Amino acid sequence: MTSRSVRVAAGALLLALPILLSGCFVIPLADGRSPFDDPFGPSIGDVEKTLPAIREALEGIDAEGLAMTAEVGSDDCEGACNVSPEVWIRDADEAARLAEIESDETTPDLAVPAETIAEVLDAVIPLVGEMPLRLSAGLGAQLDAYTEVLGDLDVEGYDGLFIAPDELDAAQQAAQAYLAAH
Repeated sequence: MTSRSVRVAAGALLLALPILLSGCFVIPLADGRSPFDDPFGPSIGDVEKTLPAIREALEGIDAEGLAMTAEVGSDDCEGACNVSPEVWIRDADEAARLAEIESDETTPDLAVPAETIAEVLDAVIPLVGEMPLRLSAGLGAQLDAYTEVLGDLDVEGYDGLFIAPDELDAAQQAAQAYLAAH
């Protein structure tokens, strides 16, 4: 290689490098996510496509006194990042619970039954594909019974359960085993 061709190759590399690096920031920004998010992770659009099926699956779960919804969940790192489907399990009468708390009355926490957690996991995990899954509890609801279902799987997150893609199969098998035993 001549020195001229080396200079041309180096110049082309110097021009291409910022473009390639900016792509890592542009891809998430184009989807409304944080520029620091994984550009190859699930997009908000990918998650939104799964929500109708997840909501339909949740309708088939009989959870007396509980209301369940599905939405786009994310970590908050300078914007939405690590987006994934998130299932919220709340007291069906959360508005009344809020009114009680605002009037300084104490209300006991509503423990989400292990069976409900297992049913949600069994119904929803096949629908999320390779995306992580979040389970969160609304005001007054507690997901502490997840250990009965999932044992020692590493799924605990900051505000609830966070099941990474590599743990989904194990979580579904644990949920199915729990449901079969109960």
